[in-house]
Amino acid sequence: MGYPPAPLPPRRSGTPRVIGILAIVFACLGLLVSITMTAGPMSDLDRWNISVSSLGVVGVWLYASMFLSLAVFALHLVGGIAAVRYRPSAPRLMTIYGVAAIALAVADLVVPMCGMAGHMGGRVFDSVVIPRIGYAIIALPWPIIALAMMNTRGAREACRGAQP
Repeated sequence: MGYPPAPLPPRRSGTPRVIGILAIVFACLGLLVSITMTAGPMSDLDRWNISVSSLGVVGVWLYASMFLSLAVFALHLVGGIAAVRYRPSAPRLMTIYGVAAIALAVADLVVPMCGMAGHMGGRVFDSVVIPRIGYAIIALPWPIIALAMMNTRGAREACRGAQP
């Protein structure tokens, strides 16, 4: 008569690693798209002989959103790397990234729309606001998913140092 098999050790969640890999990929893609979303309208305005400064708050926002995006995507990349490595800081970094990315996406919709309210339907509106609406539709789900998944109990415990 043999001994009963020993119970298997608990396995840590793979959620941080999966979210981390996706975060690294999306941070790089997001940075490129952010630069494109700023350079595209700028080149359109230049082609139409419209100065960015003549757009007032919207012109300032185009530059500000690009620099804020750089900071958010840098945080996204750092959080992704921490998550892949199961660092204890990963859930916190990804939470900060998620909140910042959602806030930036919402602001990136509100500021140009409010600033261009008098120019609805014009080519400047079409070049600046419409692409940002499309970008927000594409960009908003990921930070929400990352925020939710990295704050699950299993993901937090996996990053606290639970042994594989």
